[in-house]
Formats: sequence, C-alpha cells, structure tokens
Amino acid sequence: MRSPIRSLLTLGTLAALLATGRATAAAPRPCAITVDMTGFRSDKGQALVALFTSAKGFPDQPKQAVRRVAVKIRRGGKARAVLRSLPPGTYAVAVLHDEDGDREMKTGFLGRPKEGYGASRDARGKLGPPRFDDARLTLRPGQSLTARISMVYH
Repeated sequence: MRSPIRSLLTLGTLAALLATGRATAAAPRPCAITVDMTGFRSDKGQALVALFTSAKGFPDQPKQAVRRVAVKIRRGGKARAVLRSLPPGTYAVAVLHDEDGDREMKTGFLGRPKEGYGASRDARGKLGPPRFDDARLTLRPGQSLTARISMVYH
C-alpha cells in the first residue's frame, strides 16, 4: 500500500514537470505527402518534384522550395514521390518532367513549355504558371495525404 505522502510527492513532481514544460504529451506523428503523378508521355528522364511553403518561387524556381526530389518514371507514364517528416502547415507541389536531364524546363517560342509539368490539385494557370493558392494543400498534425498530379504537355 502506498503512503499518502508518497502519492502527494508523485503528484507534486508531475505538476512541477508540467509547469516547466518537461512533461508533455506524446509528440504528434510527422506528416507526409505522397505525390502520385500520371500522364508522362515517356519514361525518359526523371520527374523533378519541388515542395513549396509559400508563393515565393512557386512553381518555377525550385531553389525556393523547402524540399526537392527526383524520381524515376515508371512504365505506363507514372511516378511516385513520398515527402516524409514534414511539419504541419500549408504546401504546394510543382513537378517537371525533365526529359533531357538538364534539371531545367525547356521552353520554345514565347516561353511555351516543351517539357511536361504539373502542380498539386491539378492547378493550371490561365496565361502563365498556376498560382500557389490554387495548388494549396494543408497538412494537420499527424496527417498524411496524397496529391494526385496529371502532367500537362503543350
């Protein structure tokens, strides 16, 4: 049988730890975004995936992205990238089909893209690239989600 004094000490210790912030609930599971891409016209090159947390640089300045990854394109014109250990927040994904391996989008007359591209929520721009707000994804604590992107070619 526990003594009342020992029980009070245990409760007092717990209260002190909570007050100092040392005793906390279990940390939430890290978030993840799975990017499923379809519609690649070939399996040449690779899919360059860039994850952005703001409109700054989205979608065509991958150096502004918080995470970048290159993945192989599978037969059937599909690719998948999994972005793990993300904090909760707002994100947007941009994808480039880098067919020639130069890690840049090839453009033609008047800047029209010659390689495929896509964005989360299949966001499309009217007379230019898609807007961050149209491609926005929101991750809540411990949440994982899948962004499905259909590639676009001109």
